[in-house]
Amino acid sequence: MVIVAIAIIAFVASTFFFKESSNLQIVKIPSPINGAYKAFGDKILYYNGNTVYCLSDMGATRWSYDVGMEAGFDCSDEKVVLWAGSNLYILDKNGNASFTDNLGTNIIFAHIGKQFMGVVLGEDKASRLSIRDHKGIQIDEEADAFMNDVVLDFGFFGNDGEFLWTLKLDTDSTAPNTILNTFEVGKMNTGEVSLGEYITYEVLFENARLRTINTRRMSTYDYRISRETAESVLIYGWQLLDSQIPNKGDGAMLFAPSDQLTNPKTINELRLVMADKDIRYTLPMSCIGAIVHNNYVYAVANSTIYKAASNRRYFNSYPLDLENGAREIVAKLNNGKILVSDGIELFMVTLP
Repeated sequence: MVIVAIAIIAFVASTFFFKESSNLQIVKIPSPINGAYKAFGDKILYYNGNTVYCLSDMGATRWSYDVGMEAGFDCSDEKVVLWAGSNLYILDKNGNASFTDNLGTNIIFAHIGKQFMGVVLGEDKASRLSIRDHKGIQIDEEADAFMNDVVLDFGFFGNDGEFLWTLKLDTDSTAPNTILNTFEVGKMNTGEVSLGEYITYEVLFENARLRTINTRRMSTYDYRISRETAESVLIYGWQLLDSQIPNKGDGAMLFAPSDQLTNPKTINELRLVMADKDIRYTLPMSCIGAIVHNNYVYAVANSTIYKAASNRRYFNSYPLDLENGAREIVAKLNNGKILVSDGIELFMVTLP
């Protein structure tokens, strides 16, 4: 097995960091911390157990949609899919429904992409995947590929989201086996590969390639699931924290040591994998979370935000004035803002 030899640069950031005096823009968000939150482009979706709200980055309610109890939701930057029981709803960015219907069977979960959405129906080991357009019209359905297997996840990829990847768990083998399939929507299965017993927890479409990430390595495949062995990266002991994937070109994947991500998080090290770079950072103090945005690494401590460029060997520090201190990064918006919890309230923080 060939593993890519990537130059590793160790950044001892505790030796090189500079304090900035400029104040961060912080806005209190008038929503409870115990809801479900998800970034929706430059806005936030929030589910309170009965209703999904769309909030601006200043906390104002743009729209709301009653969906009922025990609902789930997913979104792209422009569309939203909601489900509860056997009911499915597709909304545009303004909260207007383009499709609402009872599908007549249990909905396990759903995802939405640029031009299609998918919904997994049935039960764990007797499920089928229905692919629909944004008006709810069914384009394709796949059941045979998941016979007696558990669908773990799926997502759309390609320039216009015209391809689909799926992850399933084969539980009938002597050892658990994760299998990756790809499909061209409405046409045919383009490939299948076994990913082994290490559970894959993330699949990214980056620079026209699929990246699969498990607890041991990050592997790279083309559209037809041919593995590019020279692009494999060993990540044993590291867990993906965040990623930034542009429409074209190389993305950036940010990792932290797995043993530093217990609750509460005490992150002291970070690792940024970007193109042929594998960059290690040592943080000035323990942090509760970190993200990557516009090729900068941001780490959030109790009362400080640290910022480092991917080609620099030092952090700048910015005071983060929250009365109870930062406890969690809840979401990252696409406009350079993060939603932060202090354990009691939520705040929108503009990154420096």
